[in-house]
Amino acid sequence: MNGIVIGNIINNDSTNETNNYGNAKVRYISRRIELADGQDAEDIMVYLNAFKPHGTDIKVYAKILNAEDTDFESKDFTLLKQNTALSRFSEGFDGSDIREFEYTFESDDASGFLNSNDNNQAKLNNDNSGIVAYRSSEGSIFNGYKTFSIKIVTTSQSTALVPLIDDLRVIALQK
Repeated sequence: MNGIVIGNIINNDSTNETNNYGNAKVRYISRRIELADGQDAEDIMVYLNAFKPHGTDIKVYAKILNAEDTDFESKDFTLLKQNTALSRFSEGFDGSDIREFEYTFESDDASGFLNSNDNNQAKLNNDNSGIVAYRSSEGSIFNGYKTFSIKIVTTSQSTALVPLIDDLRVIALQK
């Protein structure tokens, strides 16, 4: 008799993932990417080709640093908004139904995050042509970024069915 036993180590808890290490058991953190001089970005688009069955989730985060700011490691990751329909899931169980998912920064709300205590949380600043901005822990506001890193967190309600990521594409945009 032969048998293949597979055990997936995954959970359904993505709290505290704005830090480097939160409660999720599955995460990928990209290396730090520094854009060329004069190519500072003002927004980001992240595309994932993934198998995402019902009962699972894929969360994407970005950590950014303006050229005038310091200490990339002290910055938080910002949860990106999924632009594709939240009801979009893959069908089947074999991982062959790969779908594309798109993520970007959220816009600030009517009260304006720049006036709140959302330190290190980046959002598109509607008062500044939709350019991404964040407030440092010292209180300075930075618009745009030169350095970034992406974090992907996958969660599932069951260890028997997990999301699989096939392809990652990140575009740092200038407006």
